[in-house]
Amino acid sequence: MTGPAAASVGRAEHDPAIDGLRALAVALVLAFHVDAGLVPGGFIGVDVFFVISGFLITGLIQRQGDGFRFAAFYARRFRRLFPAVAATVAATLIAAPLVMNPIEVSRLGLESAAAALSVSNLLFWLQSGYFDAQAEFKPLLHTWSLGVEEQFYLVWPLVVVFAGRWRRGGLAWALGGLGAASLAAAFLLQREAAGAVFFLTPFRVFQFALGGLIAVHGLRFDGVVGALGGGLGATALLALGVTLDGADAGVGLAMLAPAAAAGLLIASSRAAGVAALFGSPVLTWIGRRSYSIYLVHWPIVVLWRMAGSGELSAAESAGLAAASTAAGAVLHWAVEARFRRPPTARARAWVHAGTAAGLAVAVAAGSTLWLRPDLATGAAAARAAIDTGDLRRRRTEMIRADVCNLRQVRDLTAWDRDTCFAMSDDRPNWLILGDSYAADAYALLAYGVPEVNFVQATMRGCPPFPPDLLATNARRACVRFARFRLEELAADERLAGVVLAANWKPGYLQPLAETAARLEARGVDVVVFGQRAVFRQEAPMVLTEDPERAHLDAPADLDPGVAPLRDALRDRYEGRVLDMFALQCRDGVCPIVDAAGAPLYIDTGHFSHAAPAAFADAVRAAFGPIFTADDADDPPP
Repeated sequence: MTGPAAASVGRAEHDPAIDGLRALAVALVLAFHVDAGLVPGGFIGVDVFFVISGFLITGLIQRQGDGFRFAAFYARRFRRLFPAVAATVAATLIAAPLVMNPIEVSRLGLESAAAALSVSNLLFWLQSGYFDAQAEFKPLLHTWSLGVEEQFYLVWPLVVVFAGRWRRGGLAWALGGLGAASLAAAFLLQREAAGAVFFLTPFRVFQFALGGLIAVHGLRFDGVVGALGGGLGATALLALGVTLDGADAGVGLAMLAPAAAAGLLIASSRAAGVAALFGSPVLTWIGRRSYSIYLVHWPIVVLWRMAGSGELSAAESAGLAAASTAAGAVLHWAVEARFRRPPTARARAWVHAGTAAGLAVAVAAGSTLWLRPDLATGAAAARAAIDTGDLRRRRTEMIRADVCNLRQVRDLTAWDRDTCFAMSDDRPNWLILGDSYAADAYALLAYGVPEVNFVQATMRGCPPFPPDLLATNARRACVRFARFRLEELAADERLAGVVLAANWKPGYLQPLAETAARLEARGVDVVVFGQRAVFRQEAPMVLTEDPERAHLDAPADLDPGVAPLRDALRDRYEGRVLDMFALQCRDGVCPIVDAAGAPLYIDTGHFSHAAPAAFADAVRAAFGPIFTADDADDPPP
């Protein structure tokens, strides 16, 4: 997304409030990516950048009139955008092998080449959606918007120059027509071709055209009207940011509404109150660095997630936001500002040549990694590499991700009641509540104990506690889902009982006991899915490094917190705890592949698609009687 990189229109025309609007846009995107539960609609920041670009670039070309030169324009755009892109791609390729396996690095190579060629929006359109569960494992996914805007820069000058020479008012008619056609196409195809509408430039033209029309008509609101317009625009953007979610990534509210709000703010940017707020030193400082902040933030977030558990604590979210801002400031100082306006023609030539060479190297290196991952890792390592991307994709199907196991970016309406809470008339119905580990429990139990109808209401990072027992920093989506599933779903009289499951932590024991007590007081049968094996290393990485190693050892390779939590849960819930650890690790050995050599885990603890079948017999023998006994509907002892 190069919206923050839209051209400065010259000192006399510069509007500090536009920098402030850039700051708001990049803050929305950054907040969305580090904590989607806090600002689930923060992705609208990209739409704001597109409107800003349409406004600034159209105004720039208009003011230059007959003095506009295509070559000079494209050269300025090249210096403005591509040095920072080359630096970001290079840094990502260097850092990625520290946390990604060879197959993942190979895929990153293809993404790097596409980003350097300004076509990554086409690549990601052909792959999965922006809100797909795999999005968080693509360090350069955010460059799709770079592709959109760079393609806009390529074509827009032709439209503005030739439409402006056509006849008086021709430019306004041209922009209006293009915008209307783009918006109509987006509306008509948003269901049948949602990915194309999101990623491809023709369906974004209406946002650029809106900004362009504001520039063409010189639309400016001052005084009270401007203050009201600016306040309304800013309020609308903030409201959309905290109310939308990934399920709303269509046209309507998610593309048209933020564009309209941004246009209203741009038109009101010179009103006294708006100029004072959005032109403040802090916002303008961030806004001038917003392009670099945007470039670096997503690789930082993705690589951090991949190096850890995938879930971010509140402290990690804040730290990543701060690190992204600091890294963006460094990139702005070291590359973006330094190469943007070389003082001499010779210096400009060096910038052009050096940047072109850097991009060529990125394309060559990325293409080579994609075609020949063994060159970077060695042939043996490349052959042994576990395709974790495929493991994650197959796991999403297993746990019914974004249907029954929600991410905190998803609105609760994404939870499909007909699928996830389908009751059976001839089998006992048990509801599984909890986080992503509970989604694993659903997959294991539904496969291993088919005599029971297991229904599922799980959310990543959201333990099965009532809202008042969740941590104070719990995400808003988790709080809402917690209330819904415990107060409404768990009260359904057709249920035989409830299974509480989570990635247990020491601080969870007390709220778990309180949750179980509250449910039992309402006559609900409660079973706890006990502590599972959590390893010190990610199992796929262990297999990549040593393909012959089929197991990990207990306790040497286990997280040290596993044993005490297992003991505490077994002691407290004796007779109604499902001791999964006992099935995973026996006699100090914890297998990490099935009989056919397929990995049982995708990371340090989450199960792969192979796990339900591998553990089916053991799960049926150990846990089946708890759910299928004749007195299963009676409260446990």
